Amino acid sequence: MARATKRLHITLSQDLHAHLHGVAVQEGRPATEIAREVIERWLDAHRRTARRAAIAEYATAMADSGVDFDPDLERAAVGHLLGTRARKKRPRSGSEQQGRRPNGTPATPREGGRTAGERPRSRDLET
Repeated sequence: MARATKRLHITLSQDLHAHLHGVAVQEGRPATEIAREVIERWLDAHRRTARRAAIAEYATAMADSGVDFDPDLERAAVGHLLGTRARKKRPRSGSEQQGRRPNGTPATPREGGRTAGERPRSRDLET
């Protein structure tokens, strides 16, 4: 289905008109098609610039407000800048804090006071 179109009359200087006409002949395209493409690109650039300005304004308004700090995002950004993957710290569930596995079964104490699956600590390895 064809898109609805509107006409727009634009007054150009003689130099601009000659330049546009020369490019149209060189490219084998209608001058109106080139003008439409240029207008679309300019409008897209304008929209992006306006979006960036709105984001910058929001960021400035929210700075130091508590909304501006996202620990996960900061960790990911630092990892990206340093070329490393920053690992997200997983909060311990209440059952893990009470010596239980995530499935609810009790963690069995092992040698050295460690629970099943726990890696040995350096102090456990000392003789």
